[in-house]
Amino acid sequence: MELHLIHWNSTMYHSINEAVGKKNGITIIALFVQIGKEHSGLKAVTEILQDIQYKVKHYSREEEIIWCQFKLIQKERWNVCAYYCSKAHPPHSTICMLSVL
Repeated sequence: MELHLIHWNSTMYHSINEAVGKKNGITIIALFVQIGKEHSGLKAVTEILQDIQYKVKHYSREEEIIWCQFKLIQKERWNVCAYYCSKAHPPHSTICMLSVL
């Protein structure tokens, strides 16, 4: 199952509707998860979500970036990358965070 956590930039925009489609407007964190018992790795992600706004840098589409700012993620050896892209419903431009658990 794919889980999307969608966040909007409340510093630059007054509402999510205003942020959608704008540069640096929204961020999508996509996780591939399996329904079952509690997973300590996913719990580690949910506990640090509030800090992501302070850790993420902005990258252009042309750059190949491996995003491993969190020590918890490094310990779990998760593959995470950040890049500019369009979300599943064009034409909105966003930054997508993709993580495979």
